[in-house]
Amino acid sequence: MSWLFNYNWSLMLNPLCFLMIAFGTLIGLLIGALPGLGPTVGIALLLPLSATLEPVPAIALLISLYMAAEYGGAITAVVMGIPGTAAAVPTVFDGYPMAKSGKPGKAVAYSLTASTIGGFFGWIVVAFLTVPLARVCIKFSDPELFLIALFGLLSVSGLSSANLSKTMVSILIGLLLGTVGLDTFTGVPRFCRGIINLYDGFDLVSVLIGMFAITEVLNMVLSDFSVHTVPKGEDMKVSLSLKETRHIMPTVLKSSVVGTICGIVPGLGGGVAAMLSYSEAKRSSKHPETFGTGEPIGIAASESANNAVVGGALLPFLTLGIPGSSTIAIISGALMMQGITPGITLMRDRPELVYSIFVALFFAIIAMYVIGRFTNSLWARVLVLPNNILAPIVLLLALLGAYASRGYVFDVWVCLASGVAWWFLSKVGFSRAAFVLAYILSDLFESGFRRSLQLSYGSYGIFVSRPICVVFLCAIALIFGGRYVSGLIKKRCEQKKEEA
Repeated sequence: MSWLFNYNWSLMLNPLCFLMIAFGTLIGLLIGALPGLGPTVGIALLLPLSATLEPVPAIALLISLYMAAEYGGAITAVVMGIPGTAAAVPTVFDGYPMAKSGKPGKAVAYSLTASTIGGFFGWIVVAFLTVPLARVCIKFSDPELFLIALFGLLSVSGLSSANLSKTMVSILIGLLLGTVGLDTFTGVPRFCRGIINLYDGFDLVSVLIGMFAITEVLNMVLSDFSVHTVPKGEDMKVSLSLKETRHIMPTVLKSSVVGTICGIVPGLGGGVAAMLSYSEAKRSSKHPETFGTGEPIGIAASESANNAVVGGALLPFLTLGIPGSSTIAIISGALMMQGITPGITLMRDRPELVYSIFVALFFAIIAMYVIGRFTNSLWARVLVLPNNILAPIVLLLALLGAYASRGYVFDVWVCLASGVAWWFLSKVGFSRAAFVLAYILSDLFESGFRRSLQLSYGSYGIFVSRPICVVFLCAIALIFGGRYVSGLIKKRCEQKKEEA
């Protein structure tokens, strides 16, 4: 807290820094909304510009782009059903149905409000709890990361209570597809069949765009093509009442904690944070059956988590020099271009730069909210377009996004195949959410498990001999024990009703 009084505010409170924050926010919203790009690509594109600036304006530009791009993925997720980034996938589950039901303004408002609160939560953590939390998280190693992945895979079973067996099969499909490509331990190609493009595995962005965008295009084409939603004037307003904000606050705070932790732990990131938060929100809800139909809590859970990741990812980077995400790794490169070496000595030798990052993040969150309020009403009006116009637009964005991700035409075919395959799978009740989380976590799950056994020379005792591992095992036991007990209670209540 004392740094607030010691900081030289003239470093940040100048027209150039505010201009860079506004510019970074606008570019971030656009980059996040365009499928296949995301904050990492956006920051990479602006590296030449940042190299021409002084360190503090450069920091302001990159941090504001990062924060805005994490939210920008929700824009197309809500209005078109296309997640702009992997972190916006759970937003589609409830944001798009709410928008299609005639309330696009509300759907966008929930995502913007939750993203802003989540961003502020992450900022508070990184600005005031940096050193003590970094000391804890540096103790995370492969056994802990494996158990985090296992926890996520097991908890995702709560995302589809209708058919647990199909949910588990969806998880297995995601894990199996995640093994395609070069084995990171031996370098041996797995299931590549001689196709060079598969040596890096299936591109996550292409698979996700196909699952959501191409599937939605097929649904539009196979339905009444002339049908379109005409929302009322009040439903186009991007605003929430005090009552609506209070309704989502408990979920937002809980998801912000999850997002911050996922940002701190290298290898997790916004996609995992959003899926875990959405899963927990549905598990703890009194009405889980409303999720997937336009539930505000579902939107709030994923959006607050993925924006809280930004602050969390900065924490190990500023104190230990360990990038919490690929985006932070690019920002690290930008700082090194300025002659600044991230790590333990940064706080000691250049504290004014660390404090400038804190201040830039604060103003970036405000800029995201203000600019979002002014621009989101335009996005909400996209749903006024009839399906025969909207479907080609969605298809074009999807194919461009799939190609832009890695620059391979092969990924366009993967996108189309993923969309068609998942259209059939969704008709028979398989879980998209379970598949997505399993696919995202597949590498962490496999590498954490194999490295742990290498460290222990094949002994599984490593998973119960470390304190943090024991904490995760107890959390898994408590969650599934609670789910089992609640199931028994529900069953007995139904039996009593039948007897009565």
